[in-house]
Amino acid sequence: MTDKFIRVKGASRINVKIVESSGQVSDLNFPGATITADEIVKFENTLFALAQSHQIFVIAGSLPQGVSPEQLALWIETLQKAGKKVFFDSSNIALAAGVKARPYLIKPNDEELSALVGQTLSSTHDIKSAAEKLQQQGCENVVISLGEKGVLWLNQAGWIESTPPKMTVVSTVGAGDTLVAGLCWAELNQWSKAQSLSFATALAALAVSQIGVGVEDIKQVQAIQESVQIRSQLING
Repeated sequence: MTDKFIRVKGASRINVKIVESSGQVSDLNFPGATITADEIVKFENTLFALAQSHQIFVIAGSLPQGVSPEQLALWIETLQKAGKKVFFDSSNIALAAGVKARPYLIKPNDEELSALVGQTLSSTHDIKSAAEKLQQQGCENVVISLGEKGVLWLNQAGWIESTPPKMTVVSTVGAGDTLVAGLCWAELNQWSKAQSLSFATALAALAVSQIGVGVEDIKQVQAIQESVQIRSQLING
């Protein structure tokens, strides 16, 4: 299998998560490579060539040095206008810019959503209100990850909420990315909203219980999925 990566000079970005016995997690995020104008052109050429034959695109992570929030938003807008579905997961200025481009799905966590709206969202009601405003601005699907508390998902069909079973947390690295991957797989398979959310939640729950990435046996995910609680009515906090 041949990948379509655009290879650049410099070191890969390293993130460190420190998990305390209490369950508290601290992040140490280091800068990655600096991207040149020529490398951006190569990336854009590849991205839009792939758009000729692919329908779903994931744009996630922090902005590398050399890439502006405006460029990010333009990529999302161009793909969306071409009828593609962009799953977008970022934070800070990148999230703020990307939301304006109206991606098909956004997945901030509660802290990222608080930073986006400029106020601490301390209750489910506050989170719900903020998410509804984002949907009104053109984000068709707003998915809010709440860590061990689960996931909230709003689209035109309304709210749905998942709660995972209690897991022994080994590492939270990639948990959010895993949730997005699960939602993408569900979209490709055209699953129902409830099945999609239960699968993605179970996949993310499995991710935090292990070091590394990947699923050795899909039965592991299916077993967790059976214990994921799904509610179609969001209880205001």
